[in-house]
Amino acid sequence: MMLYLDNAATTLKKPLSVYATLFKSTLFSGGNAGRGGHKMSMDAVRAIVDTQDLIAQLFNIKILIIPKNP
Repeated sequence: MMLYLDNAATTLKKPLSVYATLFKSTLFSGGNAGRGGHKMSMDAVRAIVDTQDLIAQLFNIKILIIPKNP
């Protein structure tokens, strides 16, 4: 079974927690995942991996594939 979720591009309103997290990330971090070995970059990688783990737990799946943007 394949499940495709992509509402970020078409959904105008998002939960306040999304805006708060984006604000915090922009203000205090700013690292690009996979673009270096410095702390900010590694923090960005950790945030992505943690999010992938939470999504996998939410849907009770073992393999989660998140494709890169084309």
